[in-house]
Amino acid sequence: MVLFDNKANCCGCGACAAICPKGAIMLKEDEYGFRYPAINSEKCVECSACKRVCPLENGCEKAEPESAYVATNKNVSRQMKSASGGVFSAIAEKLLNDGWTVWGAAYDFDAEGFVCVKHESITATDELVRLQGSKYVQSNTDQVFKAIKDELKSGKRVLFSGTPCQVAAVKKFTGTLGENLVTIDVICHGVPSVKMLKDYFEMLGRKYNGVVKSFSFRDKTKGWGMTATAKIERAGKVKNVIIPSSNSSYFSSFLKSETYRESCYSCAFATKERVGDLTIGDYWGIQEAHPNITQKAEFSEERGISCILVNTEKGQAIMNICKAGMNLEVSVFDKVAKENHQLKAPSARPVNREKVLDIILKSGFDKLENVNKTETGKKYYVNYLKAMLPTKFKTFLKRLM
Repeated sequence: MVLFDNKANCCGCGACAAICPKGAIMLKEDEYGFRYPAINSEKCVECSACKRVCPLENGCEKAEPESAYVATNKNVSRQMKSASGGVFSAIAEKLLNDGWTVWGAAYDFDAEGFVCVKHESITATDELVRLQGSKYVQSNTDQVFKAIKDELKSGKRVLFSGTPCQVAAVKKFTGTLGENLVTIDVICHGVPSVKMLKDYFEMLGRKYNGVVKSFSFRDKTKGWGMTATAKIERAGKVKNVIIPSSNSSYFSSFLKSETYRESCYSCAFATKERVGDLTIGDYWGIQEAHPNITQKAEFSEERGISCILVNTEKGQAIMNICKAGMNLEVSVFDKVAKENHQLKAPSARPVNREKVLDIILKSGFDKLENVNKTETGKKYYVNYLKAMLPTKFKTFLKRLM
């Protein structure tokens, strides 16, 4: 049994390992930490269940968006803990209060520091903060598939949020049981491996003489944007470190598409046709797309603004249930997609990807951090200054110029 002929044909979702009736498939890391299925030929009975559940081998039903919205969470506290407008938390909070189970990606830190990012379920609104915020990494979904299937079998209603390939895998795995399953796919650029993120956090620990105990890629202390913050513990004291995206070797290489798994550069789900019932993301370019909307207090650029694509009748039904918790304005797909390029095509494969991965493999993020600082030049220090300026002031300067 051969699951894929090259790495571009495996998204690493893990559905094949979860469905194997003989436990013949294990996910193993390559040198960069990307996980791929390996088949134990002594256990395999060649039933082809793994091939049938694979979202890349057999595809998955997709639909063009029926409507599009500009959106923010009416709960400002929830919105500030989100990467953009907080619409995931608005939907999840309503469904949790109605008895649903909600699945999403969460950090896992222990006393020694970062462990991984994994998908987990919550059933109460006080747990929701764990699933909020962007995690620019491929989350572990090992425990997801069977658990969701069991929940659906027992009559529970389930909301699953993840990358489009993860959504497709969950839908393929649950099959006809999916009547009570609602899915949200996030607009995805591509995914580095958990090993890369772990190595990056360890580098930050060495750089600041401590241990990373929490991390936010999209901190909103100074407004909506691309500034990260790390809480680093040293001798019992916690230091809050601000990291502009351009000054972070991990974040910068991510934004340049240099560290994604191979399949991301030919992603079958980076299209107008969406696999989720709903699609959510940052509404980049909102100032140009809807200049009048950004003048309204409920659509603050400092707090972040989301886009929502409604792709199915089930998605519209969820919007009808949850819209009371959101500020909504009608938009159109073309405006949403203008600055969200992965709604039209996958991220382009950079020519220097192998060079960057080779640096990470041989010298780690310590070397990549120095390379990034050298390439950034004088802007390295300007970036810190920009990160300290409120978004409102930066937007004013941009419009003035």
